[in-house]
Amino acid sequence: GCFAKLEEGLEGLIHQSELSWTKKNIHPGKILSTSQKIDVQLLEKDVEKRRLSLSYKNTLVNPWKKFTNDFKVGDSSEGAIKNITDYGLFVSIKDTELDGLIHYKDLSWEEKETELEKYKKNQIIKFKILEINQENEKIRLGIKQIKEDPFEFFMNKKLSDIITAVVHSSSQNGIYVHVGKKNLSILIKKNQLAKEPENQRPSRFVKGDKLDAIITELDKDKRKVS
Repeated sequence: GCFAKLEEGLEGLIHQSELSWTKKNIHPGKILSTSQKIDVQLLEKDVEKRRLSLSYKNTLVNPWKKFTNDFKVGDSSEGAIKNITDYGLFVSIKDTELDGLIHYKDLSWEEKETELEKYKKNQIIKFKILEINQENEKIRLGIKQIKEDPFEFFMNKKLSDIITAVVHSSSQNGIYVHVGKKNLSILIKKNQLAKEPENQRPSRFVKGDKLDAIITELDKDKRKVS
C-alpha cells in the first residue's frame, strides 16, 4: 500500500485493499502520488505497536452502493465492450465505474458461441441488467432479453397442432423452416418430410416455400420443438 503522514512524526498505512472499490491488486502509484493531499478514514489504532491503519476508499462513494441505488434487475442501459473472452463479453457500464458480463448464451436466443464473433472491442452496445450480486461484486447482463423471445410463438401451442412454416434452407438431414413473426429456425428431419422414402428428398423444397407442419414434440421448459 502507501504511507500517509497525518502530521509530523505520525504516519499511517493505507493498505492496497483500502485504495479503491473497483481496482484490485493495482500499484498504489497508479491511484495516488506522493505529496498529494487526501482525506482518509482511521480504521485501526494500535498504541502499543504504534500503528495506524487508514482507508482512502472509504472517503469515496462506493460505486456498488451507488449502482444498486440507481439500477435494478430488468433495467436497460448501455456500455462499451472492454474485453472479449471465449465465454462472453465484459462491458463497462455507462456512467458507472463497474463492469458486467454478458455470457454468450445471453447474446441471442439461439444461444450459440459463434455470436461472439459479431462483436468487437470498444463497441457500444445496449443490454438489460439480469443480476446484481453486490456481495460477490458481479453484474450479469443480457442482449437477447431486449428482443422478444421467438419461442413465445409456441407458448399457446400444443402437441399435434398444425402450423404454417416457411422454408429457409435445406441440408442433407432435412429442411430448415421459419415459424412465427420472429423467424425461429427449426429443422424438419428428412424422415419427417414425407411418408414415402422416395419423397423424403430435402431438394424438393426451395427457399420461400410455405408448408403445413404438425408439432410432434414440444418441451416449453427446455425450449425444444420438433
